[in-house]
Amino acid sequence: MKKYLFSSILLLAVLSVQAQLVVDQNGDIAMKGPLWSGFSASLVTGEHKNMYIRNQGYTGNSWATALETDAAPISGKWGVGVQGTAYRSTENAGFGRNFGVIGRAGNATPGYNYGVFGQLLSTTYGAAIFGTTSETTFGDNLSKKYAGYFDGPVKVTGELEASGGLVATFLGMSSTHSGATLTSTQKTEEVTDLLQGLSANAFYQEKTIRQEVYSGDTIAKSPELSAMQQQIEKKIHYGLSADQMEAIFPELVYETEDGEKAINYMELVPVLVQAINELNFKISVLQGGAMMAKATTGIESVDENNLSVNIPSNVRKSSLYLYTLSGRKVLSREITVRGNQIIGIDETGLDNGIYLYSVIADGKILQTRKIIIGEHNIHP
Repeated sequence: MKKYLFSSILLLAVLSVQAQLVVDQNGDIAMKGPLWSGFSASLVTGEHKNMYIRNQGYTGNSWATALETDAAPISGKWGVGVQGTAYRSTENAGFGRNFGVIGRAGNATPGYNYGVFGQLLSTTYGAAIFGTTSETTFGDNLSKKYAGYFDGPVKVTGELEASGGLVATFLGMSSTHSGATLTSTQKTEEVTDLLQGLSANAFYQEKTIRQEVYSGDTIAKSPELSAMQQQIEKKIHYGLSADQMEAIFPELVYETEDGEKAINYMELVPVLVQAINELNFKISVLQGGAMMAKATTGIESVDENNLSVNIPSNVRKSSLYLYTLSGRKVLSREITVRGNQIIGIDETGLDNGIYLYSVIADGKILQTRKIIIGEHNIHP
């Protein structure tokens, strides 16, 4: 108590003659004085004490500032407007939470509530907000002007919306990453057949709404768009229909907070790779069939359309495909058994004639043969 009283006396001593130290009805200590009066004050106690600084009124300016600080760098010194530190010398204390700065804002003009606002007032390079995970770095020598610059990992748990361009190396999760559970594809059709229901659409990006903003007591126009933003608005863009994609691959379509549908183009890439593999497979089948047709003058006879195949035990997925000589797929069947086995061909619904069958395992062709439907003949 004595220590607190002594600190209060020191506080009274350093106040200017214009400032007043008063005690509110609730017991809070308040420093009041004429508008823009300047004074220095310090309150040092050995206990946790709260100091509230509140603006009760303002005139002649659009800013209602509760606390304003000013610090300009001088030779050998760094200018710091506000410094907030919440830190323990003991690592991993296991209790409490530390916040260097907390900013809260709300219930003002819709769209103009900012918990933390940073503005770069300089024609030279720098950042309005700089964040780092390094304990020894106090800024980097930046080569551009940034609204935000982060030195270290940055994680966004919600949506990330960028009105300009993204210059980065994009990394997606692999199917074998830690914690992933592999599952078999639920599609019965080939991916190439499914993709035929998609079509590329050309469109222009919606124009950015430019609004008048208040700066002090005057109205100023909003900043001009960057060179990248101008190009985005002028150029034609290409995309897929989210409705079409949702009907074929619903797993790749997401709904944003504002109800818009978005496509996960990153995970569409593996689907396209699978489609390329299927096309290559069809080409191999057709090329093999053409070579067999040229080299074969007769077909050996067997009793039934039974195919002998050997699927290695380490294969994850294998299937049997039956094509016409023109490349049209007429039958597909998943092979779940591993090892040597006999697979029968169901001729129901198939026209008599020559077909090509292939066995594919984990994207690789194990064997390709020609088969005659209706005559019970096989060419091995």
